[in-house]
Amino acid sequence: MTFQWWFNGQDMSEYLETNNVERNIGQNRKANLKKLGVSSGKRFKYTSADEGKVTVSFLIRRDMVAKRREIAGLLSSNEPQQLIFGDEPDKYYLAIADDQISLSEKFRHGNGEVTFIVPDGVAHSNDITMVTGQSGTDIALTNAGTAPSAPVLTATMTADNGLVAWTNDQ
Repeated sequence: MTFQWWFNGQDMSEYLETNNVERNIGQNRKANLKKLGVSSGKRFKYTSADEGKVTVSFLIRRDMVAKRREIAGLLSSNEPQQLIFGDEPDKYYLAIADDQISLSEKFRHGNGEVTFIVPDGVAHSNDITMVTGQSGTDIALTNAGTAPSAPVLTATMTADNGLVAWTNDQ
């Protein structure tokens, strides 16, 4: 099976035949524990989200020397870029290629692997929901993702105002 994917707006499928993508289920979680005295085990303190990884295995056919240099340039960035996979085109990871990209060259083809670090550990949605409300109207938003997120609230003033405020139960 060949996967189609994009990094930093570039269709990587033009250069690579992708035969395996490793994405984890859910966000990488790290439990923080504390040892108490000489008792057995540890006590749970809290859980925090950690960075994630996405690994793409690929095959290069023909023109390996030219493609190797071009691919290196396409995957090189100084900050995380959008990483999008064809089976979830409505989502993206903010990712950066990590470590040395491996390539095992054989006669006229090569196998390789690139590992991306996803610093925030989540996939982001391209779906932006815009809602408007008039004075005194409740606005309900549903976060259907697996990671907590907060809405971006914007107020546009069209005249002199006394107060603009948002509240929630947290």
